[in-house]
Amino acid sequence: MQRRDFIKSSVQAIAGYSFLNVIPSGVWAQTTDRPTPSNRLTMGFIGIGNMSLGDMSSFLNDPRVQVLASCDINESNFNKGRLVAKKKIDDFNRNSDCKAYPDFRELMARPDIDAVYIGTPDHWHAPIIMEALRRGKDIYGQKPLTHTAEEGRRVVEGVQRYRRVFQTGSQQRSSQLFRRAVELVQNGRIGKLESIVIGLPTGKNPSALPPEKEVCPPGYDWDFYLGPAPYQPYSLDLASPNWRWNYDLGGGALMDWVGHHVDIAMWAMDIPDKEIIRFDEIIAEFGAQANFNTAEKYSFVCTFKSGVKMTVSSTAKQGIEFIGKEGSVFCCREKMETSRPEITGAIIGPEEIRLEPCNNHAKNFIDCCFSRKEPIAPARQAHRSALIGHVATIAMRLGRSTVQWNGETERFIDDPQADRLLTKEYRGEWFV
Repeated sequence: MQRRDFIKSSVQAIAGYSFLNVIPSGVWAQTTDRPTPSNRLTMGFIGIGNMSLGDMSSFLNDPRVQVLASCDINESNFNKGRLVAKKKIDDFNRNSDCKAYPDFRELMARPDIDAVYIGTPDHWHAPIIMEALRRGKDIYGQKPLTHTAEEGRRVVEGVQRYRRVFQTGSQQRSSQLFRRAVELVQNGRIGKLESIVIGLPTGKNPSALPPEKEVCPPGYDWDFYLGPAPYQPYSLDLASPNWRWNYDLGGGALMDWVGHHVDIAMWAMDIPDKEIIRFDEIIAEFGAQANFNTAEKYSFVCTFKSGVKMTVSSTAKQGIEFIGKEGSVFCCREKMETSRPEITGAIIGPEEIRLEPCNNHAKNFIDCCFSRKEPIAPARQAHRSALIGHVATIAMRLGRSTVQWNGETERFIDDPQADRLLTKEYRGEWFV
């Protein structure tokens, strides 16, 4: 009798419930170089775009993982979709066993899948995450965590309630450069932290599309693609990869990058999850095209309870600069620079704050699926970082130059109109 079948039958006899919905199979994985299929972490990929196809290799090449399924509303248009992923998985496994699904609920219903990778547009994140949690799956979910602030709170509560492992695709936390910068700040090598300047990319500046690009291609379920979002006629402006520039589907450049540079800044500050924050000097420039309605240029200043001011701007040098009383540290994906040589060469002592080394984001997730430890980019911290973008985005859309945020209640202070944008209405059968 296979280990998976034994566990399932034994626990169902006791509780009438599949044990696979409580603890993934990988918890009991063998320690050999290539575990047997019944002892591997089994995965399905949902939302097959550039990120999913790129990240997939990291999971396929880990001997502890077996990828069983792909899912997307798109068959194979734009060199993406479920059949493109199936071919990649089958070619790697040298078989034709991978199942390709148009509906994520079919994939989720499989009791032999322990974990899922979610790489859909933002508006689908929360509904799929919550379905995965209810089905007992561990989750690797792309950033930003959710499409709205209220969804983020529900996801964090769900991860805690269902005791799932959740890794956010904020892979900069697994970078030695960013980890070094965070350790220097947290150990006071630049003195008391006073301010942070974060430079993020600008938004989309689209050009007109020819009429033939406005016909939905075969094998592309447009209504399912929109899902919980308001219905709109098919447009390549709204399809992959342009969906990010429409507020019904994404959050623009700000929400694309808030899970990267802003997340690292929040990590370095190491402040409590609940903070009262003030947002000032809020500026946003929007384009003229209806489908591309997210802010193209933006800037705002957050003031935290500690007094630290964090400036986020699309015109600042891209990266993160931490400024303290005794020096500064700048970090981006290519390099780290400091204001003084002694900061650059500083040794972090054994009694100081030392972050756990992590140089492979996918591996960290897989490790935690086995150990049941919290991964390096958990949902609770992803939500905290995403809130900065959610609050600023709402203020920009309402034309506010300043707003106040109560982190205890996760509501605006004396601004019911802004509070209403913390959530959204869901179309049809969809809910969170």
